[in-house]
Amino acid sequence: MYTSAGIVPEVLFNRGVTMVGGVKIMDADKIMQVVSEGGGTPALRLAMNFVSIRPNKNGDM
Repeated sequence: MYTSAGIVPEVLFNRGVTMVGGVKIMDADKIMQVVSEGGGTPALRLAMNFVSIRPNKNGDM
């Protein structure tokens, strides 16, 4: 599984961004069901994890 961020965090970190956030899909079938039924974040939370990425002290992830 992958996070939803469609960017390379290092590019942002090199420009002063201190944190990138997104979600990691844990149950794609459940996500598709909730979205197709018009559900929102409360229902989606059951099938995903929120993630935050910060650079380490060297500026890398």
